[in-house]
Amino acid sequence: MNNLRTWELNLQSPYSLQLAADARICLTNYVDDQTWDIKLGQGDETALALHTRYGGRVGLASIVPLFNHEGRVIYQAKTYHQSPIITAFAPNYIATTAEILPDVVFDGQHIAFDSQVISGIYTLTNKSKQAVKLRFELFGHLGARGQEQKLSIVSMSDERYALSFAALAGLSPVVIVENGIATNLNDKSASPKIGYDIALKAGESHTVRWVHVGLADLRDSLALANQWLATDWQPYLDSINDAALTIPQVQTGNLDWDAVIASSYNYALQCILRPAGSLPRELLLTHRTPDVGYSTKGTGSDHRRGWDGQDMMLTYLLTPLLASIYPQAAEGIIRNYLANQQDDGSIDLKTSAVGEQSGYLCTPILTQCVWTIYEFTQNTAFITEIFDNLLHFFERWLDEDMDGDGFPEWQDDSQTGYVAFPTFSPARDWAQGAAINTVEAPDLLSYLICEAQALQQMASLLDDKGALKTLSGHIAHLSRNLDALWEGDHYAYRDRDTDITTTGTVLLNDEPGDIDHKIRNTFVAPNRVIVEIVGGVRHTPKITLTVEGHDTNGNSVKETATTDNFTWSSGFGSYTTQQIFSKVERIYVQGLSRVYRVFAHTMDTTELDINGVMPLITDLDNTKRVADLALSERLLRDNGFTMTDTKSEYFDPTNAEGAGGIWFYWNTLFGDGLRRAGYGDKITDIVKNQLNMLQTVLSETHEFGQFYHTDEAKALGDDGHASGIAPLHLLNQLFGVRILGTTEVWLDNEFSWGRGVTLRQHGVYVRRTNKRIKVEFPSGHVVELDPDFDEPQLIVDPEPIEQSDYRLIELPEAVAEPLPSEQPPPSTKKITIEVEVEE
Repeated sequence: MNNLRTWELNLQSPYSLQLAADARICLTNYVDDQTWDIKLGQGDETALALHTRYGGRVGLASIVPLFNHEGRVIYQAKTYHQSPIITAFAPNYIATTAEILPDVVFDGQHIAFDSQVISGIYTLTNKSKQAVKLRFELFGHLGARGQEQKLSIVSMSDERYALSFAALAGLSPVVIVENGIATNLNDKSASPKIGYDIALKAGESHTVRWVHVGLADLRDSLALANQWLATDWQPYLDSINDAALTIPQVQTGNLDWDAVIASSYNYALQCILRPAGSLPRELLLTHRTPDVGYSTKGTGSDHRRGWDGQDMMLTYLLTPLLASIYPQAAEGIIRNYLANQQDDGSIDLKTSAVGEQSGYLCTPILTQCVWTIYEFTQNTAFITEIFDNLLHFFERWLDEDMDGDGFPEWQDDSQTGYVAFPTFSPARDWAQGAAINTVEAPDLLSYLICEAQALQQMASLLDDKGALKTLSGHIAHLSRNLDALWEGDHYAYRDRDTDITTTGTVLLNDEPGDIDHKIRNTFVAPNRVIVEIVGGVRHTPKITLTVEGHDTNGNSVKETATTDNFTWSSGFGSYTTQQIFSKVERIYVQGLSRVYRVFAHTMDTTELDINGVMPLITDLDNTKRVADLALSERLLRDNGFTMTDTKSEYFDPTNAEGAGGIWFYWNTLFGDGLRRAGYGDKITDIVKNQLNMLQTVLSETHEFGQFYHTDEAKALGDDGHASGIAPLHLLNQLFGVRILGTTEVWLDNEFSWGRGVTLRQHGVYVRRTNKRIKVEFPSGHVVELDPDFDEPQLIVDPEPIEQSDYRLIELPEAVAEPLPSEQPPPSTKKITIEVEVEE
């Protein structure tokens, strides 16, 4: 495995690694995907174990290697001479090494062949001058239904044995050790194991293979396991090695940072599955962990969040990485969005394998993703094919304009990717609760300007002069609208219909729900009323809200709303009036008892959050005036840019009872925008702080978070969320290097990283420092150049060589004979089932 970097990762090292089928070279299963953790232990803990939950079907299942030497059992960390360390990894491969005895080395290679098959190649080497005899075994553990399940031994033909995990509904896993013999067949008090005795002469090595298969039927599991053991694995190991050549290897001079970066690339690739359901191309998942991946219904319609549709923010973060590693998946993820585009140009926010839709437009960042992919692939045919679709989608967003003033509005908080902005968040009792479709917002305009700019680049590439002219007009119009949102030191929200930015007024504060409230409050500026109802944790009341007052012309108006018009969450409901009031005289909620409390206030659109500086992403000159604000302590903290003004009452560094936390999506958006604006050095410092933070988190937990604490090294949100991997796209921008394949390297004239960095990918070597740049291609062609150049450089190998591509890991047609229909009961007794395998 010479293309994999060599590591020495121990329990205290910063890594996050799972064993999962790699969609590039493995078959994957959207409705039954089984991911495994490789666990290193210390002290009394198991030294090395593989853990899974079979996609959420069991509490915990484990496979543990065990050795018996001269009556001494070796499996705990304290019983090893040297505890295991991780020495190499790829998405479906993890290698470990240890010393079980002085000078007796135990090397383990763990492989995921597909979504339901993992295997091991264990090699024992006697480096001593004495012969060694020991017994190797695998034993298992399965906790399900709230209790430990008994395992059993299955006896097959030719005196071969399998370790059978307890049969559950839809799951009958087995482990077969090549040539393994069972132990503890008649001892009901002992756990069954499978293995054999090994005698090692001085200097001799011995290799044993094993396979675990987790299918629904025992017979199928046994048959498939035997098929794998009857197959030569070397071609598949070669494929893993060849596929590893496409994954960037980054050397920063800091080994801990390198481990964080390598783990991030590894996990990004694991969050891709092969096409499934209604989606024609590769699926993007938010996480791939042992507790998710199984669909009880068998369709995926019951998958949890993150598996029920592609996440647009994650698409932005990962497609640039995939473009250089797995380009067909990068383009495929985009094609999934376009596959269900409607005739009016609409693309739904929820691109799901089971056909579910949200009813809201996809966040307008899709075109920017496409252009970034193109910068790596240079696939003009892809741009040509989808340009009209993207332009139609952009124009559909321009029509999302309820008041018809040429200023589009968001439809729902979910489109922003963050549902806790203090001005909105109708489901959070600490927030203002305004309906986002009642305001005009700077972040939406910023996205649309960036989309138009990306479309311009495509139109220029395609020499579409008509589109160029049209898009220039759209950019000018959207830019004027953006300028209209400037308020003092930031871009602010404003009311959709009045075009006014104003503070709010409290009308009712914790009043009884069963009272007719007379108010008679005249506003300085006409405004909407937000009514909040608190109470009844498990019960949503049947109500009718009435708000009476005067409109902007002084006419009497009355607005009513029912239960269905409110947004409800855990005993809290919020409603924003569609009517603009200049005066409110009465608020009454029919159907409430006194146990409910009523709050009411007018909408405040002056609050600063991260969207107040979002125009930095547009590259428009006049938006750079907020750069200093973005880089001030009001939005920038130790771990990066946070979500709202840190001086606000709504700020919470944990994002629990307020807006906050560090989300790498917005940090990448801002970082790249500020880098282009000339703040590369400051962004580099921020990213280095984030790598330090991730180093601490992964050393302690070995899991990425969904987002992170604003000031402390703490992972927050969902464990194992791909949005929490290192900001690799931004990091690459700071390096100023894009390895486009085996023959081309793009170099930016800006080298913001500032310290020596080495990148290897596709067999290409790039070393960049402040003093020199060296590029070496697989052909041996070397280019060295001075780093001081004014324009980006494209370095091309004049005499490239062809490199072998990796192959799919897939068994030939099944050769195992059908097995008897009976299933073994949970027991340590031997159960005989005949299996015939053609070899």
